[in-house]
Amino acid sequence: MADVKTVEQIIGENVKTFRVEMSQSELGHKLGELLGKPWSAQIVSRAEQGKRAFVASEILALAQILGCSVPALFRRYDSGDVAVSDKFVLSSDALFALTQAITDDHLRRSVVATLARLEQARSQGEQVETSLTALKNELMKATSNLTSTVRADGLDSLLDVPDA
Repeated sequence: MADVKTVEQIIGENVKTFRVEMSQSELGHKLGELLGKPWSAQIVSRAEQGKRAFVASEILALAQILGCSVPALFRRYDSGDVAVSDKFVLSSDALFALTQAITDDHLRRSVVATLARLEQARSQGEQVETSLTALKNELMKATSNLTSTVRADGLDSLLDVPDA
């Protein structure tokens, strides 16, 4: 099976590669000049490790600061697949072809923004799922506690609720 990396990991590796002789702090400061809010060295580090999603404006600012093209940030220079999401995996060649085939700047930005929104939606979906699981567990525990209390108080008949 081919080695799979996320889009964020690919972009992060390329940011680190293109950041030659520039510290993480310096890159973060330059991003702040373009985006209005600097990135700390820790945020740059998380991005380089592929642990941070990107929005389109950040991709464009990174390309500008690093002196590379937007497609160069998406290019996987080794072999393997690229996971856009859990259900959407491309070969590195397919991702490169996709970014190269879009010659219209507006359309290319739209694709990058869509990919960023897709990742954000995936992340939010995971957060919702985690919250629902926690709420379900709390409800089950509360129900169990209530049942125990009702039984301890000798009110077992309250547990036999007729069908509506």
